[in-house]
Amino acid sequence: MGLYTSNQILVPLDTKEVVLPALCFLIIFRDGEGSFSASVELAAPSGKKIGGGILPAKVVVGEAGYNMILNFIPFRTDEFGDFHISINLNGHQYRRSLSISKSDRISV
Repeated sequence: MGLYTSNQILVPLDTKEVVLPALCFLIIFRDGEGSFSASVELAAPSGKKIGGGILPAKVVVGEAGYNMILNFIPFRTDEFGDFHISINLNGHQYRRSLSISKSDRISV
C-alpha cells in the first residue's frame, strides 16, 4: 500500500470501514544489552484492543540493537482517529501513534 512516515493515513470522506492487506510497524531500539521480554498492544481510538500479545524473548549482544517488525494481517477497522501501539520492554513502556483520518486529500 505505501509507506506513511507522517504516521497518518488519509482515506476518502465516504469511507465507512478501512481494510488494509497489512499494517506493519518497524520499531528499532538502537542500544541495550541482555535478555529482553516484550509485549505489544494495538488499541483503537475507542481504547479497544485490536491486536498484540507477548513476543518471544530476545537476547541482544553488544551494539546489535533490538528490531521489531509488527505486522497486523489483515488490518480492518471502522474507527477513525489515533491508534496507539504500546510496547512493554522489560517493564518500560514505549508508545507511538498512527492516525487514520477521512479527508478529501487521500494518501497514495
